[in-house]
Amino acid sequence: MERAEHDPGLKEAIALVQRQSGMITGIAAAVLVLAMLWLMAATPQYQATALLLVDPSPAELLDPRRPTTSQASESARVDSEVEILRADTTLLAVITREGLTPASLAGPPRLRDLLFGPGPAAEGGSDLATLRVFRERVTVRRRGLTHILAVSVRDADPAQAARLADALADVYMARQVAAKIAAATVARDVVQGHLDRAAASVVRAEAAVASQGGVAVAPVPLVQELEAGRRHYMVHLDRLRDLDAQTILQVADSRLVSAAVIPATPAFPNRRMTLAVALALGLGLGLGAAFLREFHAGGVTTQRQLQNLLGLPVLAAVPPAALLLPADGIATDPLGPFAEAVRKIRLGLDRDGAQVVLVASALAGEGKSTISLALARSFEGAGRRVLLIDSDLRHPGLHELAGLAPELGLLDYLRAPDRAGPAFCLRDPFSGAEIIAGAAAATGPTDTLLTDGAFARLVAEAREVFDVIILDSPPVLPVVDARLVARHADAILLVAGTGYATRSELLQAAGELSDAAAGARLSTVFNRSMEGVAVYRNRRNVPGNPVSHRPGRGAAVVAANSR
Repeated sequence: MERAEHDPGLKEAIALVQRQSGMITGIAAAVLVLAMLWLMAATPQYQATALLLVDPSPAELLDPRRPTTSQASESARVDSEVEILRADTTLLAVITREGLTPASLAGPPRLRDLLFGPGPAAEGGSDLATLRVFRERVTVRRRGLTHILAVSVRDADPAQAARLADALADVYMARQVAAKIAAATVARDVVQGHLDRAAASVVRAEAAVASQGGVAVAPVPLVQELEAGRRHYMVHLDRLRDLDAQTILQVADSRLVSAAVIPATPAFPNRRMTLAVALALGLGLGLGAAFLREFHAGGVTTQRQLQNLLGLPVLAAVPPAALLLPADGIATDPLGPFAEAVRKIRLGLDRDGAQVVLVASALAGEGKSTISLALARSFEGAGRRVLLIDSDLRHPGLHELAGLAPELGLLDYLRAPDRAGPAFCLRDPFSGAEIIAGAAAATGPTDTLLTDGAFARLVAEAREVFDVIILDSPPVLPVVDARLVARHADAILLVAGTGYATRSELLQAAGELSDAAAGARLSTVFNRSMEGVAVYRNRRNVPGNPVSHRPGRGAAVVAANSR
């Protein structure tokens, strides 16, 4: 089970998600709420579609023969018609025909317009301003590799969306016919010029033949030239008649195969898609924030993280205790997970052979006083003679955890060492360990009290009498006292509460303690670890085990563990 706590992979990822589930759920819910608010505020847009069939091999009514084309050229022709349909000139023709304005195409405001206000084009009523809006509403797509073009228009008014889709198809086909008529007209004008020149040539040839006495007596070359000119003239005349007919008889190369139908349901916003994307985005942001908080921004949340961060041994992961005063569990629940974790700390200190142990934390509220008292009771229960000193002169609180009401404390001893009496050192009612508590808090600077020699003599004399001396330290970062007390320690326990101090604060505290007590062995304790609870429950909750685990999840337990 010990190895399972440190195996990386899926279990560690699942544990991370469980620890940060509140933040992940909150971010996902916030994104979903924003998405729902946007759905409520967004103007519905309806999309109507008209279908056009493009003939890639156009033929004339007067000449039904179709030119031979390849499949590649036909596909290119259809793709070209898509671009013609989307061309600004085609859209402007629809705008002019339908009398469209930006106001008549009003739809949901864009994010850019909401943030920076409408642009100059959106504020005016010109065709260019209308074109900018209308272009965003039009979609022209080819259906696969077929010759079918889907012409779609979105609008807040479903009837107008259908009308504009049909209008775009009609304008496109009308412009196609107009383009063919214009081409025939240009060709007719060219043929008319050739016909005029051919007529003039015939007139000159007839005059030359007449000057020679007529066709019967004129030279053969002149007669042949006259006949050739007449035939040339008739060819151009026939072509001119055909082109005149083509300027009147023209049809489009495309036809409407399905008119737009007024849509019944909006195409925008897609509520299901929006909510699905919002949920996925919210979960993604939540997981990203969880990993960022877990590994960079927030405090440590696993024993593995603490060890990797500081590079120091973690003697134990201490779970939350099931008692209002957790340290009492050493006596009242000796087989509980809290007492077991404290025994692990004690065995780790025994291996180091430390006599004076400093218990510190980066910040107040991480549970160092609880660990100090529990450790003292565990050592005393193992047959050691223990002295526990509350060395936090500014905010002493160890006596409250031990249920004591001292008249004198460490502060009184440091101010007047010669007047120390029996009331100065009390006995723990649970274990019998000796405790020098704090009766009153200091009202002035305390650094001189810890450096003038009285505290050093107290520790030196205690070494001769007690097997283990535990110094309950003030927090490292807020005050300088912890670094002064650390000079007298053989071993230092840095208590890190789950998710409490940030990574930088833990690194700073470990560095300051290491500098203050260069010869002391520095170890850590991971306090209020839910990892320890989960693993120990699995080991203890088995059929036939008379010892039941009592999980402490209430506010009182958390408050007591924070001392």
